[in-house]
Amino acid sequence: MWIDLSKKPKKMVLYLRFKALGFFKTIKPTRGKAITTSIFSLFALGLIFGGFLNPGSNKTLNAWESTTYNQGPPEFEILSAYAFQNIYKNGDIVFLSRIHLQQDKTKMATTHPAYNLYSWCDLLIDTSGCNSTPVNPTSPDRIDVDETTGKVPLTFDLKENGAIIKTEPFIPRINYGFVGIYIENTSTANFDINNNVTICLSPNTQVWNINNSPDCSILTVLDGRDIMKQVLLDEVELLQNNLKLPKYTLINQAKKITYQGNIFVDEGVPVISKILGGIFETGLDTIVNSTPVPTGTDSALGTSILNEYTSTGLKADIDNTANYYFGVDGKILLIVIFGFFALLGAITSFIYTQNGQMSFIIFSSIMLIGFWTGTPSVGVLFVAITVMALFTTAYILRKFPS
Repeated sequence: MWIDLSKKPKKMVLYLRFKALGFFKTIKPTRGKAITTSIFSLFALGLIFGGFLNPGSNKTLNAWESTTYNQGPPEFEILSAYAFQNIYKNGDIVFLSRIHLQQDKTKMATTHPAYNLYSWCDLLIDTSGCNSTPVNPTSPDRIDVDETTGKVPLTFDLKENGAIIKTEPFIPRINYGFVGIYIENTSTANFDINNNVTICLSPNTQVWNINNSPDCSILTVLDGRDIMKQVLLDEVELLQNNLKLPKYTLINQAKKITYQGNIFVDEGVPVISKILGGIFETGLDTIVNSTPVPTGTDSALGTSILNEYTSTGLKADIDNTANYYFGVDGKILLIVIFGFFALLGAITSFIYTQNGQMSFIIFSSIMLIGFWTGTPSVGVLFVAITVMALFTTAYILRKFPS
């Protein structure tokens, strides 16, 4: 049906204006405000989340390519190699090595192919401090992947008769540090510790096609926690000397590993500081003789969950991923992830229910999932349950007063 506007233009315009006003009057202002507020909330959340992953522009971000750094990897070496048996439980093994990845290209051997060309400092995500004298990188714990292949440049391999049993693709840092592998059960891993087992730092052959020979070391195999404690103390003290740190920086006067020293230990094998008791400064969570011992405000339940979470290897994987890709602790990454979904759930709930109490309950419920990874402590859990119970009771009484 065609309408001739030329005949009654004024009446038609008035009619259309009346219909338009009628349509906009049907829109509820509260719902419009809620939707607008939610959009702005999501936008703000995106800005916060993006800012968290990109914490600033004052860093020299790097993207290296193996086609440019094509003389093979910079200098690297294994300084020690240990295998500790029956540490957390019978049949498990902790492999630990102190390693060195040269961060100063001028200090490499003149016979090295990359001498005066590049060092491991040039392969970091953030190369700030690499050109200082002496070389002092801002973020030595963030080795970047090769831009060409998308692969890590170096791996830590456990081998039996030359065959790889397990690979650790995450090398915690350049310069001096620890790297390790934890095997929960040697019987299921199908290898014999006495059958020519070695530990190797291996250049990734998909990244480097020349000068890519690994550096391997025969293991010193030891049994039990007591000997591991003594060796670990000695290794941390040697690391302190390697790094030329002031005395008592990593090992205090009481021959206990300091908080800063524990950072290096956790980078190597996160499970160690949760297993060995008596060699770390007060304040670090430890267990002794396989029995959870509450420390401070920690409960037996919280310690047990933390120990289980650590022993499964999930904590190590999350910590490694968070540290490698985002440069943060694993717990922080989990809080961000849970917080993102909790806020999303709360905002969605508020849009559809217009009820702040219900949104709070949904937010809290999603955040409490992290309890099984030790993100909120047991104390926080019970406080949150109590608060949620009060809000839920108030909500029910308001909806059903009779």
